[in-house]
Amino acid sequence: MAKLAEHLKAKYLYAFSRFNMLWVCPPLIIKESELGQGLDIIEEALLLVDQAVAKASPAPALEPVVRK
Repeated sequence: MAKLAEHLKAKYLYAFSRFNMLWVCPPLIIKESELGQGLDIIEEALLLVDQAVAKASPAPALEPVVRK
């Protein structure tokens, strides 16, 4: 979580993290384009953290669940 918060802060997206939770509180006057940009930054950060975790502890590949 520290690395996630660090990456977000480096991209000027300020968030509060505690344990396994992340809080982002945009202003009520945010534009849709700004919201999309913020969500893209969060997605990028989560991808980087996910890749770091995958390298640190290789786990067997999960197969997708197919529901009928």
